[in-house]
Amino acid sequence: MLYLAIWLAFHVSLATAEELLEVRQAYQQAWSAPWDQLPELFRSRYPAVRYWALKAVRYRPSPPKAVLEAARQRCADDDPVVAVTAAAALAFHGQSTAAIVQEAFRRALQHPQPGVRLEALTCLRELPELAPVFRVEYERTLQLGRQMPSEVQKLCRELLELSNEDAH
Repeated sequence: MLYLAIWLAFHVSLATAEELLEVRQAYQQAWSAPWDQLPELFRSRYPAVRYWALKAVRYRPSPPKAVLEAARQRCADDDPVVAVTAAAALAFHGQSTAAIVQEAFRRALQHPQPGVRLEALTCLRELPELAPVFRVEYERTLQLGRQMPSEVQKLCRELLELSNEDAH
């Protein structure tokens, strides 16, 4: 997982040593720090720091309302992977029907970079109640054919199939 954090640090441009250090510290802090410290990480200037803090919210049990509200604000983050990670955190804690959550997923599923779509699809695979909402986006992604990697296409087909099963 730490390797993914380093990759995210390089996501937009070459990371500085300062950024890599902050990502490493944030990764450790996100999983073990008291809840009230996470919103500070959500405001980091580095997308990889925000990503790991939000990922921790998704997997840690029973986040306080204040943390979920701070995560909600990140659904509109400039970095699309951070935004969809915030949406996933909220969805995993019972807010999958919120308009801002669904809009963050929709933007990610329409994003031109396959990696952004892959992040959204991977989250939706674990959210069967939310997966059917995005049938149109899965179909449009599949229409792109080879412009999208096989893993993205595979997840789209899987989620479409899941959506069909839910419809019956």
